[in-house]
Amino acid sequence: DRMEAMTQPTVAAIMLVNGRPEMVQRAIKSFASSNYPAMWRRLLIYDNGINEFRYELSDYEMCRRGQLRVSVARADKWDGYTIGRLRNDAAKFVQEDIIVHWDSDEWSADERIPEQVALLQSSGKQCVGYRDMLFWQHDQEPDHDIDCPGCAGKAWLYSNPAREYCIGTSLCYWREVWEQRPFPDLPKRKGDVGEDVEWLRGVDAMGVSAFCNPQGLEIDRNWRMIASIHGANTQYYDPAEYVERERGNSWKRVAEWDSYCSAR
Repeated sequence: DRMEAMTQPTVAAIMLVNGRPEMVQRAIKSFASSNYPAMWRRLLIYDNGINEFRYELSDYEMCRRGQLRVSVARADKWDGYTIGRLRNDAAKFVQEDIIVHWDSDEWSADERIPEQVALLQSSGKQCVGYRDMLFWQHDQEPDHDIDCPGCAGKAWLYSNPAREYCIGTSLCYWREVWEQRPFPDLPKRKGDVGEDVEWLRGVDAMGVSAFCNPQGLEIDRNWRMIASIHGANTQYYDPAEYVERERGNSWKRVAEWDSYCSAR
């Protein structure tokens, strides 16, 4: 066990923040509950500084016990900064072996980090992520009853047929890969390719299903991530528009997952 601990990769989860305090608190709780050993993981909150608010980290018993490591950094300037540039600036604070994207408006299961790290090690790939994911489309504005079970919204299932495609919010990669290939400094406009998609074009990646099914029998209904669609997204989109256009990438309305997403 001691030898395993000595070779355990360290993980930095990077969370870019632009306000939305209620969502941020939920994301912190999601990180705190991870099954990956606490001493080998750290949450790096990179705040653009526009909508400043306090991170109530002192409220977490795990912080007081040293079981939750969280660092907060603020961008010096925000005007004109693209998501790619912010990701690069935040990554400069990372000394850990592995970087995981931890968006402030997404939910991750306890098993996400340990499973992704194990897959990154065993696959030999530079990056791993999910090509299939549940998306929760909020009917309310962000931070209004966002944690309320039963709140209104719609669940969508996104599935990409490309085996090496990874959804940007789910990326898990070696820090050395980022050092060799930083994220492109691309403006994010509706309909344009994002910095994550462009970055993946030069990276050896592996996309997997967001649910785990190790026995190959019945599907494990415990999804590892749920992404959010709301009016304050960097690039807001409506999956119904994609369905209507019959694009190659697959969006499907899955009402049977509404209560599952709402509860999380």
